[in-house]
Amino acid sequence: MQAPLLDAGGSEDPGIHAVLTVGPRRVDVANALYNMICFTVGAGMLGLPHALLFARELFIVPVVLGGFLCYYTAEVLHRVQVHHGACSYEAIGAMCGPAWLPLFIRVTLAANQLGIAILYIITICKNLELLWGADPHAEPRWQFFAVVAAITFLPLSCGGRMSGLVSFMSLVGVVSVLAVGLLVVWAAQPRETDAGCVCASVSMPQMLSGMGTAIFAYGGHPVYPSVQGSMHVQGDFDLVLKGAFFLMILLFVLVLHSSWRAFGCSVHGYVLDDLDDNIWRSAAVIGITLHLVAALPVVLIPALHAMESAEECCALRFAVVTLVTMLAFMLPFFTDFVALIGGLTENALVFLLPLVFHHCTFSHSGVRTAAFHISIALLALAILWLGTVASLDDISHRLAGYHVRWSL
Repeated sequence: MQAPLLDAGGSEDPGIHAVLTVGPRRVDVANALYNMICFTVGAGMLGLPHALLFARELFIVPVVLGGFLCYYTAEVLHRVQVHHGACSYEAIGAMCGPAWLPLFIRVTLAANQLGIAILYIITICKNLELLWGADPHAEPRWQFFAVVAAITFLPLSCGGRMSGLVSFMSLVGVVSVLAVGLLVVWAAQPRETDAGCVCASVSMPQMLSGMGTAIFAYGGHPVYPSVQGSMHVQGDFDLVLKGAFFLMILLFVLVLHSSWRAFGCSVHGYVLDDLDDNIWRSAAVIGITLHLVAALPVVLIPALHAMESAEECCALRFAVVTLVTMLAFMLPFFTDFVALIGGLTENALVFLLPLVFHHCTFSHSGVRTAAFHISIALLALAILWLGTVASLDDISHRLAGYHVRWSL
């Protein structure tokens, strides 16, 4: 019989259930798949073509490899959760490891969600610049960031009273983000001017940084236990994982293939910059913006819960929204920020911690399984160290020539 879903303190954890977009309790496979796509697919897809340039025509290898490894660790997390009957990522850590592990997970989760929020704000404001008709490579305007901060704070300050609006916007958003991928595939037409473009050499740290972007694109592991916990039959989450990762791998392969065919080595870090300025690009920009605007408050909620006590603190939420908006304004580097989050916090949450949970739970898993897990861990540690250093180095170089814009 399925164990009751408990948090680290022994009571049922509302967690992310409060913001699940379809049915907060006991949903079926289709609704769980929808929720999982909502939480996973987003801006990372648009940075993949440039991030995986190191693979050249063999780009399908890192795309499929990254998808398979992320799927495998999601399956590991699923099996551990079914064994313990936990309903949140932090609760799994409390049941698997030493006393310090839940605190480490909470800090890492909060940092990860805040980093994703910063990235989403960067992307939304970049899209607003494109819709405004500005140079996509120019410094952003502060007014756009102020508007995004206000829109983000509104549902966070209203508690559950805005849940219906957030659910509706998320419905629009998940349809839009899938449509964006297909629009990129359709709208990316080969350009003769790019035919002679020569690909620059790529170092090993840059390759690992690119894999960090792939981890970010696929990684939604911190919320998977909550999505699984919302299902009527917990064991059916395996079907959700298979369906979601199949769709993601297929979509990402299509986007990368069309981008490489159209733009070659000249593809930008944000692939929408490469599309011609027409109605189709505008539709893609509007679609991804709707998705990110809807997802931004949801992304911040786990980090806010980690900082707050039993009650919501409006002042704290205002301070957090202000802080992430200011950081996004000061560091509006989409490509490098995706790689940084993917290589640092997402890497730990997607690869390292699920393997730790597994070996704490199933200590006699066999030599082959242990060897495979060690291989994944070594790759994760290489991305964590070398990839993160490369991303930070790129950000520091960009900062040297960055000047903010204070007027429209």
